[in-house]
Amino acid sequence: MCKAMGKLFLFGVIGFAISWAALYYRYSDEKITLARKYRLDPPPGLVGNLFINADLEKAKHILDGKIFGPESMVVDDEAIYVSVYDAKILKIVNGQVVSKAAYSEKSKFFPDCGHFDTEPECGRPLGIRRLVEGKPKFVVADAYLGVYIVDFTDEQDPKSTQILDSRVPIEGYKPRFLNDLDVISDDELVITDSSVRHDRRHFMPLILEHQADGRILHLKISTKTVKVLADKLYFPNGIQLTEDKKSVLFSECSMARIKN
Repeated sequence: MCKAMGKLFLFGVIGFAISWAALYYRYSDEKITLARKYRLDPPPGLVGNLFINADLEKAKHILDGKIFGPESMVVDDEAIYVSVYDAKILKIVNGQVVSKAAYSEKSKFFPDCGHFDTEPECGRPLGIRRLVEGKPKFVVADAYLGVYIVDFTDEQDPKSTQILDSRVPIEGYKPRFLNDLDVISDDELVITDSSVRHDRRHFMPLILEHQADGRILHLKISTKTVKVLADKLYFPNGIQLTEDKKSVLFSECSMARIKN
């Protein structure tokens, strides 16, 4: 019995070693796989503005467990406007949801939005910014569907308009993962397209493959013309115009860095 168990263990070790050798051969050759070896730069020291603090421990929780996946938000004196997982934009006043905007047809009528399988159809709103200063009119980047204007002027019936359709190629590639945006003027936006190959649900292959397939887009709303401002980026995510609006800062997520 012991001898048989010993043989079984030996064969198991040999099989394990062979399988690992085969996997190493298959995935270590950059000519036959998309995965890439890479190393991040050493992180900066946690000093100055980066010094560790506990400020968020003082924050007050609102709508805890009542909304899911809040991603990006605009805050003013009256309200918080936030994008959430079930393809809605919420207006929150005094800790309560007072209005909801559903900008896609699926998110208006389909009860199962907010799940992994339904994201591509319902949409997943990510970046949100105010389009017109002083008015409840916002632009929203949906990871799958495109860019929308969402207008809360009529709080009981918010209106939405699509201004960029992700089904339309931009300089040869369809946007697969629209992520964040910022407003140059009420007619111009800059937008991050995190990948032209992977959508939001499959962000992990995007990180592991380490391909420079992200872009920054410029959209002119009045003409619906879109051009690529920068490409060959590694998972561009958040984007922020400088105060003079002549340049932008953006994060390259899979490189753990901020660029301009």
